[in-house]
Amino acid sequence: MSAIVMLLKVIAIILYGAFALFLVSLVRNHAQKSIYKWLTVIFVILLPTWDVVLGKAVYSIACRNFAKAAIYETAETDGIYYEGVHDYVSIYESNGKTPLDRRTEVGLLSEVFKENYAYAEAKVTQRRPYAAIDYSQPIPTVYHRCTRLPPDPRVPQFQRMSCVVVDQPKSRYMFRGKSFKIATVTLDYIDIVDRKTGRIMAEKCAVLKREPFPFFYWLFHPFSRPPESTICSGSNFKKYPKKEKGHFFEYYVLKPKQS
Repeated sequence: MSAIVMLLKVIAIILYGAFALFLVSLVRNHAQKSIYKWLTVIFVILLPTWDVVLGKAVYSIACRNFAKAAIYETAETDGIYYEGVHDYVSIYESNGKTPLDRRTEVGLLSEVFKENYAYAEAKVTQRRPYAAIDYSQPIPTVYHRCTRLPPDPRVPQFQRMSCVVVDQPKSRYMFRGKSFKIATVTLDYIDIVDRKTGRIMAEKCAVLKREPFPFFYWLFHPFSRPPESTICSGSNFKKYPKKEKGHFFEYYVLKPKQS
């Protein structure tokens, strides 16, 4: 399949190159001012590549001026409340025996329990038919609270949990995430807030740049495999040691409360 895709890309590039040469020749032969020829050259170069070119410029500027990681204070907590991430729910079909709360999966909250928190909460605004696919439908806002369940000896590597709808989150600490996309660049901003005092305890801005083949990625990216990517999080983030199985910023700020 990859060989066929590559062949189609080569054919598309050849066809576009022929079209570009024809258009430039047409303008050069009929336009009275040479500036039109150069504008046409710029146009045929940028039409398939503008998103990659703009992405490189945005990434360079954003990494220098916006990427950062700062921790102002830390705390111990039984659980974390999430907004802007883990904001989708998937409900699996019943086999007649499994109750609803054990068939409900909220984002990737199961990862939280690897760090020994008692519970995790999320503001949910979307529903996915399957957690593994990047397609969701908007739903009215609800709050979910998930708690750890004992492992199933048949699949010990799978973290079981129980997720139920609640009126309001109870955790004092909120992890809040926002994303902004510009061409091939995504700016991910997160902050961790003490909901009782309103203070920002930590914040981080990471800049991610996708590195696709520079040929009409802006047009075909919904149908393409995710390309390689580069990320910068600010040089000061390097001082925080990486976790063994992850690199989640909130775990440096909010420690699981010791029983």
